Amino acid sequence: MAWFRPSDALAQSEACKSLPPEEQQHLVHSTRPTWEICSYASPLHPAASPDKPLPLIPHHRHASPILGYHLLSIIQPRCAAGLRSKTLLHQLDHRNTREAARIGYKILTSPLIAEDTEVTTGVPESMSDEHIMEYARHFTGTTWHMSCTAKMGGDEDAETVVDTRLRVRRLEGLGAVDLSTTPFILNCHTVAVA
Repeated sequence: MAWFRPSDALAQSEACKSLPPEEQQHLVHSTRPTWEICSYASPLHPAASPDKPLPLIPHHRHASPILGYHLLSIIQPRCAAGLRSKTLLHQLDHRNTREAARIGYKILTSPLIAEDTEVTTGVPESMSDEHIMEYARHFTGTTWHMSCTAKMGGDEDAETVVDTRLRVRRLEGLGAVDLSTTPFILNCHTVAVA
């Protein structure tokens, strides 16, 4: 896996400058990626052959959508949660998506990888702005790494689930050691901090 920072062009773009100052600072912070790529992931594509390695290079955006939402709903406790997303509404999301797609494609078609590539599938028709965004609108989804569901805090806050040493309150000898205890939503793949 590799994590990528926004390009200087993205950080200096009018789309970035149109954001509130706190969003701009968040976007350009030195430790916050805006997207990642995974190479040599398991064969997820229908054209994959179990006899040959398949270098998949999907890209995942980390920057929270500037406009839009992710709505998580649970109707009954024993039923799976429903997730509805509406993203890619802001020009900065568009630009970030186009940059990520082009860099991922450049890696995928580099000579060292291309010499062993029989077919390239699951990519936009071309690297034009229009084709990338058409592909993104059709295939963009979200993965939901649940976090921040078990509030951490001191004894004075009755809503806390764990203390700062990850001990579950009101239950002797039980600790929580997963991402439910993170005090804020991480702007990275959760594997990076788990």
